[in-house]
Amino acid sequence: MALAAQDGSTVNRHSFHDESVFEQERERIFKKTWQFLAHESEVAKPGDYVTRKLAGDEVIVARGDDGIVRVLLNSCRHRGGKVCPADWGNSKRFMCGYHGWTYDLDGKLIATPNMLGTEGFDKEAFPLHPAALQVWKGGIFVNLSPNPEPFDPGVGPLEGVIDRYNLANLAVVERREYHLDANWKIVNENNIECYHCP
Repeated sequence: MALAAQDGSTVNRHSFHDESVFEQERERIFKKTWQFLAHESEVAKPGDYVTRKLAGDEVIVARGDDGIVRVLLNSCRHRGGKVCPADWGNSKRFMCGYHGWTYDLDGKLIATPNMLGTEGFDKEAFPLHPAALQVWKGGIFVNLSPNPEPFDPGVGPLEGVIDRYNLANLAVVERREYHLDANWKIVNENNIECYHCP
């Protein structure tokens, strides 16, 4: 994504600093497009999970007992507390620390303390909210939109070149986090914009 037009003009200062612009980007870009979250090697075994933050939401990427990878919002359906406070691990279930509502790895609500006998309450109506998910060459991608566009990795004719690297069989062996006090567009530009190559 180049931040300069063909004529050399650039994005105005307002686009890098205004919180309302960032909120629009969060809603229009990060919550409506496919975003890379993790590699399958991070959730290799049933019960493995990682949590990730995306566009102001936190999600759980988990491999169920059935071997299927799912992405679930990390928010209890009762009062919105986190059901998975850890960044990664292996578990058979997720439990909200607020009132103990407990979910299995596919998001199904399996326990609701103090709700037994509550008239009209149906546990099946309160699973964790799932997110659209696509696994591509070992990469786990998510789209938070309720009506996501079809997944397209956007690599076109480069797919054959990418295949040579056998991405699905790679494994994450180290993870580093960098907290940058900068707008995401600056970070993106500095990583891919050829103006910085020299």
